[in-house]
Amino acid sequence: MTEGQNQTELILSLWRWFELPQQAFGKVNLAAAPNWRINPVSLITMATQQVTRTGLRIDHSPDHLAQYDREIQRMVDLYLKPIEVAGKFFDGEYANVLGITVQPELLSIQTGVARAFPYLASAWHYRNNPGETSIRPLAVQTVISDAEKHDTLLVERRPADITDHPNKLSVLGGALRPGEDPFIGASRCLAKWGITMNPSQLTLRALTHEPVDMIYCLVFTAEMPGRQIDEVIRKHAEKSELWQEPIASYHATRLSLLTKTNIHDWNPLGFLAFTCAAFIRHGRGEEEVREFLDTVYWELQTHPYTYNFPMQKYLPTEPGNT
Repeated sequence: MTEGQNQTELILSLWRWFELPQQAFGKVNLAAAPNWRINPVSLITMATQQVTRTGLRIDHSPDHLAQYDREIQRMVDLYLKPIEVAGKFFDGEYANVLGITVQPELLSIQTGVARAFPYLASAWHYRNNPGETSIRPLAVQTVISDAEKHDTLLVERRPADITDHPNKLSVLGGALRPGEDPFIGASRCLAKWGITMNPSQLTLRALTHEPVDMIYCLVFTAEMPGRQIDEVIRKHAEKSELWQEPIASYHATRLSLLTKTNIHDWNPLGFLAFTCAAFIRHGRGEEEVREFLDTVYWELQTHPYTYNFPMQKYLPTEPGNT
């Protein structure tokens, strides 16, 4: 093999950051939604190599507003608008997923706009058939590790008064704004915790999906000096519980995720983001993550995942609202 051929193969290997079989490439079926009670989170694709911003393309259509039926509008008008008037909640805008295409060298996501209130009502309305909704928010999460020790990851216990997944374990993140660069969005979400992270310090690792309420999420990893992590933990000790979860060994990490901190204790997206980051730390790839998820799904056959939809807090007590 010539030097030129070696160089060409190296370039190709660097572009092939999605370690997937060939049949996994192509458009993602957005209408596909497994039973979230036994499959509350799915891995669409995962990268073990560093991914730059050129490996991700977001095509945003600002005029494409998510459409929904009259029943969803009725719930918004009756139960959610009064809350906004009272100043307790805000009907903000999200980036809404319209299409996803996975290619060997590129992940393309098409987005439009969705609002918070129709999203809450739609998630509840389609809770038994989530694939029928047209509202699919795009979110970001970042898993932070200790740059010196390399054996702990930062974990959050969400506040009791938060709208979605209260008291559950998670990692730091949030919803993307319409048209927002995901790297910049992830940095913005970290800034809410007083963490200054340049987008160039973030590594894109995975795209995940939570069929519970049809959220798609881009997962990043980043490193911080241990002393800075300790300072963040101390700073937010009163409003939210943060700590560093050890990942001493691959087998110990698998066991802790299945027992001490199993998926029932987690926001599902946070669970999978943590799993991907921990497995990558151990030099494991997508195949091992998928095998582990199969074990989780098997356990959920007998102990299904439960979820209290945020919309339930605003509905009157009626049959079917449980």
